Amino acid sequence: MSNAFASLPQTARGHFLLSFYGAIHRLLCYVEYMAGLGGESLDDLSGRLPFLAHYRDEMRRFLPAGLAAADAPAWWDDELAAWTGDVPGHLPLAALAGAVGPGPDAAEAVAIFLLTGLVEEDSRFGTLLAHLQAPLPSRRLTLELAGQILGATSGRPHGFDIWEVCRPLLNAGVVEVVNRDAPRPEWMLRVAPPLWDAARDSLISAPGQYTLHAADDLAALEELILPDDFLQRLGHVPPLLAGGKAMM
Repeated sequence: MSNAFASLPQTARGHFLLSFYGAIHRLLCYVEYMAGLGGESLDDLSGRLPFLAHYRDEMRRFLPAGLAAADAPAWWDDELAAWTGDVPGHLPLAALAGAVGPGPDAAEAVAIFLLTGLVEEDSRFGTLLAHLQAPLPSRRLTLELAGQILGATSGRPHGFDIWEVCRPLLNAGVVEVVNRDAPRPEWMLRVAPPLWDAARDSLISAPGQYTLHAADDLAALEELILPDDFLQRLGHVPPLLAGGKAMM
């Protein structure tokens, strides 16, 4: 059976876009879930926020007919995982999932990262987030809303622990908190722009901040002019990082 995304270029950029749209799809499914509990429908909300209809129409061309909204996020994740298996080269978001660890928490952590970064790609999502989080004035995703979205779209609206999923991202600095003095549910989440650029495969050097070098351009360890004992200790670092026993 052909993959739903088979026509798309299998590149790091393509992987980011499909993952990004998957996060938007998850957010829109949450709106539909809340509509079932008496909230505003997606159609009504799209009337006030027309950009949502554009995103919904873009995603509809991939979705199979008759797919229930409750099943759609898992379907998208499964199709994306199958499509990703044939993509050559380094995929930043797949690396992020691997750093979090195997299991559903990895996919959910990536979803939080992407939901947090929606406003970095399209600021109009800030208006939607502010609406969903009213009366809080935040145009950024809060920890509480992140938990509500992930819980509702993973079939665990009342048993989802957002802190367990989000804590590794916060500890690693992948996601930041803008207002740590606020109650934890009201923490506003942020992705640092360089990390977002890396995720979308568009990171470039920033003069005065950091410079990027291709791995093949770096000197070999034995070519470095450093004390022998320091070089020996430095040689132990790569396996520690690869084994997850140390973090940068």
